[in-house]
Amino acid sequence: RELCAWDLRNLAAPLFRNNLDSSTGVLTPIYDPDTQMLYVSGKGDATVRVFELRADKPHFSNHSVVSSAEPGRAMCALPKPACDVMA
Repeated sequence: RELCAWDLRNLAAPLFRNNLDSSTGVLTPIYDPDTQMLYVSGKGDATVRVFELRADKPHFSNHSVVSSAEPGRAMCALPKPACDVMA
């Protein structure tokens, strides 16, 4: 599996290409425009990869990888007011 991004005005080559792994599960990307962070995980994955998006090069930067002991079934976005970040 890989993560790619293209400039819609020029599809000749991707702006960014990152090989993630060789799993067969479908990746779920979730983008947070407030923090400009992209969270990527897939069904059966025990990791969530976090990327920071930028307008200048490099357009994506690996931020972190969050791992769990058990594989996840799905990933979804939760509204920020519902999150107690201090807990």
